[in-house]
Amino acid sequence: MDHPTIAHFAKAKPRLPNGVVTVLLCESALHLRATADHAVRHGTKAIVAIGTASVALGDPGVPVIRIGEDPGDRNAPALISAAMEALEGRWVLWLWNGEFFHFPFCETRALGDLTEFLESERRKLIYTYTLDLYADPMPGAESAPQNVPMHFDRIGYYAFPEQDQTLRVYGSLCWRFEEIAPKWMRQIGRASLVKAERDMRLGPDLHFDDPAFASVSCPWHRSPTAAMMSLRSARRITSHPDFAMRRDSLIWHGSVPFEWTSRQLLDLGMIEPGQWF
Repeated sequence: MDHPTIAHFAKAKPRLPNGVVTVLLCESALHLRATADHAVRHGTKAIVAIGTASVALGDPGVPVIRIGEDPGDRNAPALISAAMEALEGRWVLWLWNGEFFHFPFCETRALGDLTEFLESERRKLIYTYTLDLYADPMPGAESAPQNVPMHFDRIGYYAFPEQDQTLRVYGSLCWRFEEIAPKWMRQIGRASLVKAERDMRLGPDLHFDDPAFASVSCPWHRSPTAAMMSLRSARRITSHPDFAMRRDSLIWHGSVPFEWTSRQLLDLGMIEPGQWF
């Protein structure tokens, strides 16, 4: 099913299966199918794909709604905000192509199990750390990231607590290469899986305007956290002219090969289960 704009999609109110809906910002076809397949494998029930590159998505095995708007950096916050209004009351996972959502025990439990637990906690989100994936060299369009030796940083993260269980978190590639990384990408915390509400707005820093959606945990006990394993920063940095001139490498002494498991992320303290076992 195709729609020219998010507004048209909202007005049409198409019926979608019960369960988590993924809003997929299709900046390009690069790793697009791998991203969709990963989301479906972990329990996504429908995909809202934004961008003309969505034609490369094919048939991931769940209903796909394609929206023909430009999901570039300037437009993405407004598109996500509009999608939240259109999907009010639904649990929504939002991400870009080349991003892979990992939550505690995701090898044996589905997104629906996670959102059921979050509902029992009276939570509207799971706080997510965007952890940069990278390789040397970076995988091309013909290679699925899962089939390439990918790395991420195991050290070098900084969290600054604020009020009401909120954090400002920095680290990974946009910290190590801050002179050539976009400033708005330097914060790595975001609410990637949320229960959509009318009038919630995503800002340029990828935080929602409601402070509750920036909270890491419940006031009464610790909540689970998740990781968005993302190739976006690595793509931007390695394509920057200054990076090519330096002949630098993304891999350093703090790198560790990614095993594509939540167990590794839990063992390294990148995510935590909270009260969910």
